[in-house]
Amino acid sequence: MPSICSVGHLALDYILGLPKFPELESEVVDLNYFTREYGGVAGNMAVISRHLGLNASVCSYIGKDLYGLMYLRYLKELDIDVSQVRIVDEETPKAVFLINESENVKKQYFYEGVSPVINMPSSEWLNKHDLVYLATKHVVDTLNFLRMIDKSKTLTAIDPWLYINHVTSQELREILSKTDVLFVRNELQDKILKLAGMKSIEELQNLGVSIIVKTMGKEGSITYYKQGLKGKQLYTPALTEIAVKKVYPSGAGDGYRSGFLTALLKGFSIEEASHIGAVVATFVLQQPGIQTRIPTWKQVLEFYKEIKKSGIL
Repeated sequence: MPSICSVGHLALDYILGLPKFPELESEVVDLNYFTREYGGVAGNMAVISRHLGLNASVCSYIGKDLYGLMYLRYLKELDIDVSQVRIVDEETPKAVFLINESENVKKQYFYEGVSPVINMPSSEWLNKHDLVYLATKHVVDTLNFLRMIDKSKTLTAIDPWLYINHVTSQELREILSKTDVLFVRNELQDKILKLAGMKSIEELQNLGVSIIVKTMGKEGSITYYKQGLKGKQLYTPALTEIAVKKVYPSGAGDGYRSGFLTALLKGFSIEEASHIGAVVATFVLQQPGIQTRIPTWKQVLEFYKEIKKSGIL
C-alpha cells in the first residue's frame, strides 16, 4: 500500500456560518451553523489520505490539553503513524477560525499559540514513504525536510502559501528545484514566478518541478505537466454546482490535493488524478469541517465513473 507523510500543523478549526456579515457594528446576526472540528493541513492530508486507502504519517506537534490529546488519540485510531508528533506542555498550538458568508469563505483568522520547530525525523524514517507533502509555515522547516529527502526514492509535494511572504528568491528556487508536485493557489502564481525570477510556468518546469497544479476555487484547476518533450495543460472544472446541493466552503483544497496525490500514488494518470481530486473535494464540501465528510476510495471511484459517463469530465 502506498504511503504518504504530511508535514505541517495540527489544529482545531472553529467554523462559523453567517447568512451575511452585519452592516452595522451594533447589528446582531444569528449564525446558520457553528462547529469545532479537527483540522490543520497536516492532519487533514493524513486523515483524508488514510480514508482513501494510503498508509499515512504526520510530522507535527500538538498541545497537552484535552483537545490536543483527543486529536492524537483520534489519529491513532485511524492507524495513522504519529510517532513524529511532538507533544508540547501547553495548549493546542494552533487554532483556525473560518467565518463563512453564505457559500463563500470570507474571513480566516489564525491563532498561533506556541510554535515550536517541527521535529526532524531520521532520514531513514522519512525516505520509507512514497511521498512527503510539505505544508509548513516556516521556510526553514521546508528546506530542512527537502534536503533530507532522497528524490530517487520519495516524491515531494508542496504548497508554499503559508510562507510565501517570508521567503527569499534563493530559498524559493532551492525549494522548487527539489519539488516534484507544486500546488499553487491562483492568486499566488504570479508572485511565485516573480520571486523565483521567472516569467512562465515552463521555466518552473525546467527548474525541476514535474507537475504544477493551480487551484482556482469554483473555477476549477489547471494542471501543467510534460508528456515526453511536450508541455501539457489540463483544465479540470469544479464539480460543486453539479454534484453538491449545499456547499460548506472550507476544505476543498485539502480534499483536492489528497485525492490528486492518492490517485498518483495508486498509479492513475495525471489527468485522472486531477479529476479524482475534484471528486474528493465535492465530498468534503458537503458538511462543515474538513474531516467530517470523507469518502472511501470505493465511493470516489463510483462517483468518478458516473461523472465520466455524463461527459462532464
